[in-house]
Amino acid sequence: MLTEALFEVWPFLLTHLIVIIILSFYVDDIISDTLEYIGPKLISLCFCQ
Repeated sequence: MLTEALFEVWPFLLTHLIVIIILSFYVDDIISDTLEYIGPKLISLCFCQ
């Protein structure tokens, strides 16, 4: 019973896992780029005030 349920759910989980991993890589790139761009500006703002 449990194995049948696993076989039904497994492909669904696997595809979602792959999508989540890819998305996390993209989001990580975007966040690091944004931080590299915004970080120095924020630091200079803090020091100016």
